[in-house]
Amino acid sequence: MPLTPAQFAAIVKTYQINIDDLILLMGKDVELHFEQTITQESGFYDQIHGGLKQPKYKGTMTNPAPIIQDNIQIIRCLTKFDPIEFSSFGNIKVQEAKAIVRLKGYLSDVPALTRCTYMIPALDSNLYINMKFRLIRNAVPKGLRDDRYAVTYWMAT
Repeated sequence: MPLTPAQFAAIVKTYQINIDDLILLMGKDVELHFEQTITQESGFYDQIHGGLKQPKYKGTMTNPAPIIQDNIQIIRCLTKFDPIEFSSFGNIKVQEAKAIVRLKGYLSDVPALTRCTYMIPALDSNLYINMKFRLIRNAVPKGLRDDRYAVTYWMAT
């Protein structure tokens, strides 16, 4: 007997509540690192280059050095190391299974996940602390109706 639209909507709602609870309770924080931002005060002038280049010099009171700011965003995701499907990545060579991480999070976080330079999952295991991971597969929508969650795959650098 096929489901009615109301029954399917109730199942989807239950599914989403349970996945949201999993992400909230069992998910880990993930640091997304973006390109650094270099800003300068309006009175800055580089006497050698005539403009802003690589800031490899000290600033003075009259000529302040540029300010380099790290850009980090923290999101919460379900994290799985060594996912079973890592072997089907086509021509991507994976030497160690533990070098692959799968993140399941919200579709709203996908733009940040695809723009970041690398990510660092916050974990308790000494094996993975401060390891950097780079995106190797674009986000794939997952879940009922594929309208709320996404899965991404990352490889250790």
